[in-house]
Amino acid sequence: MQVIDKIINHIFQNIIENKHKTTGLVNGVCSELIFLEQIVRFNKDYLKKIPTKKITDYIDKIYSDFEDNNLDFTYAEGIPGILCSQKFLSNSKYFSLDFIEINDFNETLIDIAIDYFEEDNYDFLYGAIGVMMPIIFDKVKYGISDYPNNLSNLIQTIFSKREKLFWRSKDDKHENIYDFGVAHGFISILYLLSVICKNRSDIEIIKKTVFDFLSFGNFSNSLSIFPDKIDIEKPYSCNSRLGWCYGDLGIGNIIYQIGNNIFDEKLKQIGIQITLKSSNRINLKEGSVLDASICHGTSGIALMYQKNYQISKNKKAYEAYHYWKNKTLEFYDESNKDCCFGYVRGTGTINNFGLLQGIAGIGIFLMNNNKNSWSNILLIG
Repeated sequence: MQVIDKIINHIFQNIIENKHKTTGLVNGVCSELIFLEQIVRFNKDYLKKIPTKKITDYIDKIYSDFEDNNLDFTYAEGIPGILCSQKFLSNSKYFSLDFIEINDFNETLIDIAIDYFEEDNYDFLYGAIGVMMPIIFDKVKYGISDYPNNLSNLIQTIFSKREKLFWRSKDDKHENIYDFGVAHGFISILYLLSVICKNRSDIEIIKKTVFDFLSFGNFSNSLSIFPDKIDIEKPYSCNSRLGWCYGDLGIGNIIYQIGNNIFDEKLKQIGIQITLKSSNRINLKEGSVLDASICHGTSGIALMYQKNYQISKNKKAYEAYHYWKNKTLEFYDESNKDCCFGYVRGTGTINNFGLLQGIAGIGIFLMNNNKNSWSNILLIG
């Protein structure tokens, strides 16, 4: 525990000393605000160590970008990510973004999501799914009396954009490719639908599409169950990386949540088993695990096994969680005074302070504050 406390403190110092110029959720001011809120939950003594000016500068940066219209409507870098941060921080005494009223944006967010789906841009980080995250973050379902009209329009638009099998993004249209990843693929559309679905007919379509998707998996003798992408006109190999963004871990976690949202026990069990099948994969190179990030690194892998264990109580999930947690500690670079975990990009390593790819996410994972909903921000439930 002393090692983890030391690492968390090092990450804290890196974030306090970092001078961020961007506002966004994935790698900006919002990431750091969420980290600071979490570290105060972890140990209240940290509150005394946070300079008041640091928090003020964060909030001023967000406020000025709102006022100056410097923000786009993407989850990674723009307004939806800030609104989701506000929702998560709303009960915080010290870090709340209380100048933002999220309900003022709901109709606009839904209309923009419709536009994005019309353009075949359903990406989680930069498209329609991310735009909807402030609305679906806490998974509260609408009652019949308060169901927004344009939410029904969104559901109709989503169903109308589905092709023979699934949805293809604007980037894959010319190649006849379906993307199976959580970050950029269509599986997250099914998660969105499972939260906003209006009636039994919607649920039946969701279930059928999930089972159609499952038919592309190899549940017997392959390295992984699902590929990253497929061309439905060509043979494909079911080999994918270990990670949140692509591969069986993210898919299993999402399918479990879909089953939970639509009260389908069979889907919940399938999601659990998909995740557990990956527990024998421990080779970092084979799994394309290059760093400690949440996105496709050791901390994200460990977090998803931890979530699985909390649900299944399966010994394999417990052992995998601890294995990948220990691998996360091995990536710690005490000598790097600016950023104690590197993020691999291309052939090099860069400093990254964000939730998804950087030290904010790694630090929160190591705090083990798993009684709150921070990981819902990244569709990890």
